[in-house]
Amino acid sequence: MGRLERRGVSHGVTLVELLVVISILVLLAAITVPSFQTGIGHRRVQESARLVEQYILHTRSAAMASKHPLGVQLVRWDNQPEVSVQLRRVEVPEVYVGADESARFTVQMTVAESVSLVSSPYAIHVDIQPGDEIQFGQHGWRPGAPVYRIDSIATNDTTGVTTAQATLETARNGSIVSSFLRRPWSDTAPSSPQLFAIKRQPVPASMTSPVAPLNLPQGTCIDLCESGNGLNLLLGTDPITIVFNAKGTVEQVLGAGNLSPVEPLYLLVAHLERVPLAAAAPRGEPATESPDPQGVDVDPGNPEKRLRAWRDGDSRWVGVDLKSGRVVSAEVAYVDQRDMPTTLQPGWPFSYAAVNSYGQRTHLLWGLRKSRALAWN
Repeated sequence: MGRLERRGVSHGVTLVELLVVISILVLLAAITVPSFQTGIGHRRVQESARLVEQYILHTRSAAMASKHPLGVQLVRWDNQPEVSVQLRRVEVPEVYVGADESARFTVQMTVAESVSLVSSPYAIHVDIQPGDEIQFGQHGWRPGAPVYRIDSIATNDTTGVTTAQATLETARNGSIVSSFLRRPWSDTAPSSPQLFAIKRQPVPASMTSPVAPLNLPQGTCIDLCESGNGLNLLLGTDPITIVFNAKGTVEQVLGAGNLSPVEPLYLLVAHLERVPLAAAAPRGEPATESPDPQGVDVDPGNPEKRLRAWRDGDSRWVGVDLKSGRVVSAEVAYVDQRDMPTTLQPGWPFSYAAVNSYGQRTHLLWGLRKSRALAWN
């Protein structure tokens, strides 16, 4: 009999072959997982910007439909006030002119730009808060007239007399109030009783038609450090409120300083990790920071170089035209800081307060403003 042939018998996988296969799988995972995570992060910021744009547009449409001013408030995050991770709709109360036609305030200057107010009895029957604005001389709000911001206010329950302290807002919408209008009051005696109009701060949307706040997707935010208009950044502690009127145009932007009326308000939607921990310093320790805090030679794959939000390709600008109310969203266009004239480049350490010889903020003069303009155009 010849040799018996063994058929249909398969050899097992050796340990070496198994280790090779595992090594290849690990290598492929190491290559693909970061790219996958990067893609997820990019889509998350895109979705966040889309939600911000839609929330603002819906509020604008609601103001036009209701024939009543409505606003979008950017709520500052308690953990880091330089960012907003929640938007909410607010209503703007009607201008208040007093409990009846006899309601008046006397006005007396105390120190430069500040006045003391005393009302006629029972002139006020609504809740007036510090931060509300007041004008004198007419029943009704008059654009362009001097505006005082109420610093403190109290009412005597027995006499019904309301007393308040207020400070003149010396510049509004880029215009400086004239010295005559700034100081029409005596510092030795109260004025004659004055008509007044009070513009109250926005309040949460009516409980009869509540609109849920918008919480941005986890890990994304509106970077208020680099959002703004003209040379203004949205720094500070007050919430930013964009108010639309019944025509759908922007009536006012509260908490944003004196905005340029010829430029849109730009909101920068970005990864939370791209926002500086403090407005006066770059994110991270100087020892691990790139010598150029604005990241001229930043490699997007190297997070140690701390790419700023307005230079990150994942970020998006949401622009609100202050004249028409138009809202658009666009990707952040890459701006190479090496193209900035050397006379404009800020020194080290980076500071948002750095100014040039003209007193203008250097980092806004070129790179940031160019990025905004490219997005709008």
